[in-house]
Amino acid sequence: MIFPGTTDYILTTDSTDFEFGGSTDFTIEAYINPTGAPGNSGFQTIFAKGESLQFYYMSTGSIAIYASTNYGSSGYNILNGSGPAAGSISLNKWHHIAVCRSGGTEWKIYVDGIEKWNASAGGSIEDNSYGFSIGDYAPSPGSYEFEGFISNFRVIKGTALYTSNFTPPPAPL
Repeated sequence: MIFPGTTDYILTTDSTDFEFGGSTDFTIEAYINPTGAPGNSGFQTIFAKGESLQFYYMSTGSIAIYASTNYGSSGYNILNGSGPAAGSISLNKWHHIAVCRSGGTEWKIYVDGIEKWNASAGGSIEDNSYGFSIGDYAPSPGSYEFEGFISNFRVIKGTALYTSNFTPPPAPL
């Protein structure tokens, strides 16, 4: 899919398929090819599940993840994005990215199959009424839109597919 950096995005309806709770292992991965640097906000949404789980392409060329048990009262109290500086994402180049949680507390971000960030952080990811959005931040569309291409987006609930460095899949997921 191409996301031109305007209010184009994909949004699912709310579903238990996208509730990760506190101990569910998961993998969320895609190929991205950003074609424009983040603007004034400093980041572009790759995906989000409301305020509770968000994955961003940053103006630094890195990837950041935010997660919350209750965003409304406690902000990003699982992961706040300040530590994750994963990557070296270049403009106009395809990159495989993945975020995995295993054992309920071990978080990892991979870029092109190489672990770029990890942390141990517990807490039950908030379930909210928002669907899963790709390419923009669904609670406020038009705020943090991704500019570029996202391909082969995949969510695997129940499995942390990657736990060490790997060769990204050469064929569509």
